[in-house]
Amino acid sequence: MAIWSIRKKRLEDLAYPALAMGFITPIATLLYLIGRPEGSNELEYFLQNVGKGDVMAIFVLVLYSYLIFWWVVTTMKWKSSKAVNINKEAN
Repeated sequence: MAIWSIRKKRLEDLAYPALAMGFITPIATLLYLIGRPEGSNELEYFLQNVGKGDVMAIFVLVLYSYLIFWWVVTTMKWKSSKAVNINKEAN
C-alpha cells in the first residue's frame, strides 16, 4: 500500500517511513523476541517489558503504532476521496 501511495503521489510524507518500517518491524520484532525466556509467550513477554520500560520493547511498540496510524490515515483518505469521486459522478 505504501508503494501504491508513493506511485500515486498521495501521502508521500507518511508513505516513505511506512515503507521502511514495513521492512524494519518484523526484523526488529524477531530479534527482540529471540531473547524471551522459555515458558512465556511472545505477547506476555512484550507487554511485561513495555511496562518495565525496556527500550527495545518501546521501539517495537512505536514501529507497530506508526504502521497502524498510517493504515488508519490512508484508509480515511481513501474513503473520503472515494466519496468525492462518487459525488462527482452523480452530478
